[in-house]
Amino acid sequence: MGGRVTNTQLIDSATIIRSKDYMELGISSGESSVFFLFGLIPITNPLNMDYALSEAVQKIPGGKSLIKVKYWQETHLFFPVGTVSVLKVKGTVIGSPSTGQNEAGKR
Repeated sequence: MGGRVTNTQLIDSATIIRSKDYMELGISSGESSVFFLFGLIPITNPLNMDYALSEAVQKIPGGKSLIKVKYWQETHLFFPVGTVSVLKVKGTVIGSPSTGQNEAGKR
């Protein structure tokens, strides 16, 4: 999809990770969006970083948090009706070793 991309940022993790005892379960992404009527009046809920992060983590079974996080904002034009701002996140989902082994055993 087209659109204007702004504010690309990188962070180490979505939450404080106190241990290196985790497994990388896979790469995932999530997003949050808001629609502005005529580009000015917000019609839907505001952008929510927590929602985007939790959506990314929930996509992978056994996921607990996100590391190596990249996030950015895109603006898509729907002329003449309005614009949509989208906050996107992408990173590596992690889980505890016991959780990862239990999930693998269920398959």
